[in-house]
Amino acid sequence: MLTCKNYGTGLSLMLHKSRYRSLTITGPMGKGLGLKKDGTYVAFVGGTGILPFIDLIAMLHFGSPLLNSSFKLVVYASFHTRAEALGIELLESANPRLQVHMRIKSEIKGSQERWDESFVRKQIAAWESATKIFVCGPPSMNEVFDRIVGSGSNVEIL
Repeated sequence: MLTCKNYGTGLSLMLHKSRYRSLTITGPMGKGLGLKKDGTYVAFVGGTGILPFIDLIAMLHFGSPLLNSSFKLVVYASFHTRAEALGIELLESANPRLQVHMRIKSEIKGSQERWDESFVRKQIAAWESATKIFVCGPPSMNEVFDRIVGSGSNVEIL
């Protein structure tokens, strides 16, 4: 099974136009997340950007011999609505090795704290000693991080 949000362009559009055709997927391809057994990892995700981290979150929830007890994941997740919050049950489960900061746009009243450059700079500064910081979200979110992050940092935009 393949999950792909249709952004109306590029590969997502091609996949959605091929909806009833049989497709062959070769993979996984790419470098993966490059995790070690220990360390602190931070992920800024928006919408379907949570998907690369769901298995890791489940491993923390259910336990895994692949990760040391010193492994920690911090997730900043942003969703439009609770219904669109993929994996929300795992994100809301209590786990000392998983720290979640969730933003659900439809539930915010009054001023909406967006992940603008000021917010991003503050959070990256707070986690500059993290093993790695991941960013995986819609293009507009990734662009904010792109503007801030310099080369040679521990921030990786997926």
